[in-house]
Amino acid sequence: MGKDFNVYAIVLTWNSDNDTITCIKSLKNLNNDKLRIILVDNGSEKGYLEKIEDFIKTEFENDFRIIDESEVDNFIGKKITLIKIDKNKGFSAGNNIGIKYALKDKDARYFWILNNDTEVEKDSLNHLIEKMQNNNEIGICGTRLVYFHNKERIQAFGGGKFNKYFASTSLLGNNHINSDEINEHEVERQVDFIIGASMFVRRDYFEKTGVFCEDLFIYFEDVELCIRRDKFKLGYSHKSIVYHKEGATIGGNTLKSDSKTFYSDYFYLRNKLLITKRRNPLLYPIVMVFGMGISFILRIKRRQFKRAFLIFKIIYYSIFKKDKIFIKTNKVTV
Repeated sequence: MGKDFNVYAIVLTWNSDNDTITCIKSLKNLNNDKLRIILVDNGSEKGYLEKIEDFIKTEFENDFRIIDESEVDNFIGKKITLIKIDKNKGFSAGNNIGIKYALKDKDARYFWILNNDTEVEKDSLNHLIEKMQNNNEIGICGTRLVYFHNKERIQAFGGGKFNKYFASTSLLGNNHINSDEINEHEVERQVDFIIGASMFVRRDYFEKTGVFCEDLFIYFEDVELCIRRDKFKLGYSHKSIVYHKEGATIGGNTLKSDSKTFYSDYFYLRNKLLITKRRNPLLYPIVMVFGMGISFILRIKRRQFKRAFLIFKIIYYSIFKKDKIFIKTNKVTV
């Protein structure tokens, strides 16, 4: 691959027109002409999609393409491509459709997975490219995630820690004061995964390790992708700033289960077992007893009895039903 290359932002949207349009506007204003945008609509209800289509046609004039999922095998390079899916396939499958489409461009070198409830600083992409070009060992790079509604506070320094014994996550730097001073190498030494709200991925990473695990649907898909990084390293660019309206995309605060919707909480609990079964099978009994046990106690304390007893059904389906999804996925915001 030569010096000329393209960067693709993959943005997944579902029943969210205003946030998505604002996100695309911020990408359009980047100080970089290498970026192309793949917007994947995950089966939005009537009304949301029409507004997004009108925006694209107005803002991008003739440099756009709007297609159905059935047309993704026919790649045509445009500044922005909208891929319409007929149903909600989840975070993993929805993003994978965009990633696989962009991979058809032989000049595509980097892929920026972004939540549609984010806005990016004008030079954020330049810093990410610089970071990756200075270290070819980095497979996925994170950005400085800042709370959109409180820009003095950090959501995460790129990503977080994964406790495999409880299948739980914590974000590095969460709620720290937003400052320009940080030791990037120290962050990279600690980070176990790059948060899916903003992850910058090298082409080789997808080609050698694969794309998102679609069985997860939503939650832990970013953790799982990073766990199988093989010889690749995880990087962090503090200069690359992304503002995140946390909770708008997945229906609640990612760290507070009491703020999640019932359907999102289901996938969070289900995937604690599924990711362990796939990546740390020897720890499966430990996570089932202690990880799920703690989750049960917390929900009882919050008087979330329906969610507490949901855990027993999740465990049953994990053991006897191969983790089959037993709720309506069209109720889950992704």
